[in-house]
Amino acid sequence: MAAEKMRQGGNREMRIDKWLKMVRLYKTRAEAAKACGLGRVKQNGQTAKASRTITVGDTLVVKIKSRYMELDVLEIPTRGLSAIDAKTMYRDNSPQIPEETNDLLGMQEHFNKNNPRKYKGMPKKKERRDWERHRGHE
Repeated sequence: MAAEKMRQGGNREMRIDKWLKMVRLYKTRAEAAKACGLGRVKQNGQTAKASRTITVGDTLVVKIKSRYMELDVLEIPTRGLSAIDAKTMYRDNSPQIPEETNDLLGMQEHFNKNNPRKYKGMPKKKERRDWERHRGHE
């Protein structure tokens, strides 16, 4: 059956994690699968698991860092692609973000990278007091 599909013009479906890796939205398939597991990938309006198949014409919403990309699937690759060819596999329908907003997002990413939180979860009493002191609420 798989041989018939290949003779009829190529494979028209693929696992979503594999597609995300092949079109170079994620560096590894494991990263793509993790993003699917965390609910950062939606296919046709539904949260997609990594094993879900993707076909030509599907619409994806992918969250990478703090940005959302809305993509239309144009082709399913049959082999590894160069960076230029990978971009021809989808159409990016993401709304344009104003330059000021991009600057703010960049500043936020820079701040978060240089000032990581000491603790995970709810802030501790000392951390909360430090924040209040920093804001001038003392």
